[in-house]
Amino acid sequence: MKKVRRVYQTGNFREVRDVWVTDRYVPRGPRLKGNARKSQMEANMKAAIRESTRILNGNFCYAHGDLLCTYTFTREPEDRNEGWKLFAKHGLDKLRKLARSNGRELKMYAVVSDMDGRTKAPERIHIHAVLSGVTMEQAREVW
Repeated sequence: MKKVRRVYQTGNFREVRDVWVTDRYVPRGPRLKGNARKSQMEANMKAAIRESTRILNGNFCYAHGDLLCTYTFTREPEDRNEGWKLFAKHGLDKLRKLARSNGRELKMYAVVSDMDGRTKAPERIHIHAVLSGVTMEQAREVW
């Protein structure tokens, strides 16, 4: 095996990772049925967080007026998919129109959540969104 250094440059941030790769091709094994191991699920979650961090660092900047908003629902949606559909139906079009009225294009990165970030305890369904192109007052007015 050999060590390969991968460098990710996103915005003002640089991430350097050393990964081990094999010298020869190793074919994948067959897909196993059932749930993934707990260690694999944790590794997948860490990879998703790294990827989200790269996307946010490359596309958004607080100094340029980008916002982090948390949208909650007055009527609790049944599941996360319904929560996203409600947000897309009622909030997204309004945000796009407001951004165009500012002469900018709406950039957004949003995640639907149903748990507390620190304790992992179940909570009401809510949406965390990073927005670019609208002001704080406009983001409040939409929801």
